[in-house]
Amino acid sequence: MKILWLSHDSNMSGANICLDEFLQIMHQQKVENHLIVPRDGKMMELAKDKTAAIHQVKFYSWNWPLNSTPPISFRLRRLVRNRKAVHDIEKIIKQIKPDFVVSNTVVTPVAALAAKKSGTKHIWFIHEFGEEDHGYTIGGGFKNAAKKMNRLSHKMVFISKAVEKKYEGFVPSAKRNIVHNAMLRPPVVAQNFSSNGHVKAMMLGQIAPSKNQLEALHAIKISKEAGVNVHLHIYGKCDDDNYMQTLKSFLKAKDLNSSVSFMGTTNTPEATIAQHDLLLMCSRKEAFGRVTVEALKCGVPVIAANAGGSGEIVTDQHDGYLYEAGNAADLSKKIQAFVVNKASFDRKQISNKAISKYNAEVTLQQLKNVFH
Repeated sequence: MKILWLSHDSNMSGANICLDEFLQIMHQQKVENHLIVPRDGKMMELAKDKTAAIHQVKFYSWNWPLNSTPPISFRLRRLVRNRKAVHDIEKIIKQIKPDFVVSNTVVTPVAALAAKKSGTKHIWFIHEFGEEDHGYTIGGGFKNAAKKMNRLSHKMVFISKAVEKKYEGFVPSAKRNIVHNAMLRPPVVAQNFSSNGHVKAMMLGQIAPSKNQLEALHAIKISKEAGVNVHLHIYGKCDDDNYMQTLKSFLKAKDLNSSVSFMGTTNTPEATIAQHDLLLMCSRKEAFGRVTVEALKCGVPVIAANAGGSGEIVTDQHDGYLYEAGNAADLSKKIQAFVVNKASFDRKQISNKAISKYNAEVTLQQLKNVFH
């Protein structure tokens, strides 16, 4: 079998980490992978040993921030560039004759259009909501884009049931599939919880409004006022200076600098997670939640907003808690419940359950259901 995959970016986003795992799993099954990237980058370096060839094709995305309109000059450049991209991808398809063409994320339709023109089966892997998590619209409006994606695709693959539900009115059930992240990196299983009523909590990932670190800070404030001894470590990169300033101003105004620390990025996420008692996942609507699964595989309970895919991963009161999204008081209530009940959480049991559900074998079977 030959599969031609299109990566939306050459850097290592969550979707590309997932794509890299798909390439590895399918390569081990003797599938001939080909990869299209828009430019040089880390994705090329990681994929070179899992692909027969890597092709570079420049294209523009069809995403745009909500409640705004791209300038006419940009729309014209995008139209010209993407028409050429479709032509270039069509040439690649004719050259390698893949059994399937895959678009990884909703970012661009160029591979789907090229596959349609060449008569090759196209499959769309969807890793995001778009509007709800990242604040952008696709294809000039979700409804029209979803209908177009359905017309152009043999199948559509969703990262979670929550994302699939968004497309229910536009894609027939026979064409819809679920494929989870494989999470191939081995976990570092945490040992004992912190003693003396102290809780060492963490957040891990991009520091951005969509990830809702500010809601966590509000909950830490409420918890501190209730006498809870909790310290929050925030790991990740922030590209939004205004948002970072908002977070720091809140810490200063509420006298929380001794309770919250910004730790920068980490190159050893599993080892870092294992040093903590608890992970907070406060995203306003997480499509899946790789970090959530990573934490559970490390035996670290998760308190997650009950929105998006988090409710499919966290079982309330068994491997963490679910709280009402947007409700910092409820988040604080769950943090306080964890402080009281943390001894009842079995780290090894939490880890074993997550490992049994998210692994290469499970993802391979899901992929086989797609590529047949």
